[in-house]
Amino acid sequence: MPLPLVARAYRFVRSDGGLTITVAILALFLFAVHPMAEAGAIATGWLDVVFAVFLIACATLFLEPRPLV
Repeated sequence: MPLPLVARAYRFVRSDGGLTITVAILALFLFAVHPMAEAGAIATGWLDVVFAVFLIACATLFLEPRPLV
C-alpha cells in the first residue's frame, strides 16, 4: 500500500534529501537574496521574517532525536 503524500514528504525531509534542500536554501539566501537586499533590489522588511520562519521550521524538523545507526 503506497504511503500518503504527507508521510512521504515527512520521510523525505527526515532523510538526507531534506538536509540537501536545507543547505541549498541557505546558500541561495546567503549568496543571492541577501546581496540583492543589500543592494536595494528587493525589500528587506519581509526578508528577516521569512528567514526566521525558515530557521524555526528547520529546528523543529531536524532537532528531533534520531536513533543511532
